[in-house]
Amino acid sequence: NARRPLYLPQDSSAATTTPGNTSPGSTTSPNDPIASLYKSTQRPPLEALLGHVRRLSRDQLGCRLLQQALDEEGSAAATMILNEGLSFWEEAMVDPFGNYLFQKILEKITRDERIMLMNTVSSRLVSASLNLHGTRSVQKLVELCAIDEASRNAVPPNSSEPTAASILTRALAPAAARLCIDSHGNHVIQRILLKLSYHHSRFVFEAVAASVGDVARHRHGCCVIQRCLDSPPTKARSQLVLRIVEKALELMQDAYGNYVVQYVLDVCGDEDVYAVCESVVGKVNLLAIQKFSSNVMEKCLERCTDDIKELYLVEIGDPEHIRELMMDPFGNYVVQRALAVASHDQAVRLVEAMRPHLVANPPGTFPGQRGGGGGGGGEDASRASYHTSGSYHTSG
Repeated sequence: NARRPLYLPQDSSAATTTPGNTSPGSTTSPNDPIASLYKSTQRPPLEALLGHVRRLSRDQLGCRLLQQALDEEGSAAATMILNEGLSFWEEAMVDPFGNYLFQKILEKITRDERIMLMNTVSSRLVSASLNLHGTRSVQKLVELCAIDEASRNAVPPNSSEPTAASILTRALAPAAARLCIDSHGNHVIQRILLKLSYHHSRFVFEAVAASVGDVARHRHGCCVIQRCLDSPPTKARSQLVLRIVEKALELMQDAYGNYVVQYVLDVCGDEDVYAVCESVVGKVNLLAIQKFSSNVMEKCLERCTDDIKELYLVEIGDPEHIRELMMDPFGNYVVQRALAVASHDQAVRLVEAMRPHLVANPPGTFPGQRGGGGGGGGEDASRASYHTSGSYHTSG
């Protein structure tokens, strides 16, 4: 997911008027001190901006003036602007323009000042994460927390002192499952998994494991789980995988849950993979003719042990079901995959079971298959790719 620029372009034209956020320059009286700030051909000095930070932060041009002051006048300016804004940084985080100032000041203040700011806004971090503009602010907080943690690790820290990362994670932990399935909040969770250490990201694994059925079946939640599975092996990750395996049969039949099960089959250890493969024994024919689980069945055929594969092929070759599988728009792919991974003897046995149902087809086609061959387009070309960016790819 491509991120928007964190800051407003510095070379944009003068402030524009937008519904619900009118430029102060268009509503000020001639005697209003703000009016002179907007009329100036040069950036006003910091002293002229102080006392008006809240008002300026909610306007495009005013926000830009404050960001320029932070860039040009150093840490002293950052401290003064920070202190003046302590009463309204919570609202600035979610403001269409103020969020850019919030992100900028996070970069300019010291680590201790970030802790102070984090304490100030901690009660609003969940609601900000769920907001279109606020999610950018919280993602920036996560990035700065990661930098602070790296600098702390270079010097033995006092474990009793709170850190910005510990304040952040403590504030978000109670709503972690909700954030995972929110269109804005999931980006905050993924940023935490990417940037913060296991010590500070563990709460995500625990929350997802506790609600794996709901999170895995959500379009955003399944992406979060894939990022969890990408992380190095830990106790919390192992517990999450165990919970996915327990629910594998249910999840593989879901529009989004099937991607989670496929990911386990691709990136997890043999023990977990074999547990998933064993869970479908006796249900192969039922799962093979379903839109979502048929994709998982193909992957199980590729990853299972030889003993489990033999059980699969016995089910697929059952004379009472083989014709249905051959003619089914999803099941026929499972049959083709079975032939591809079977040993010589197994393939001969499966072909013999299929023989009574084979009919004349155009060269290169398979019963139940659209078009020609398997390499062109249509059904085959659109099957099972991972759901990783919010788009939805499946057969049919």
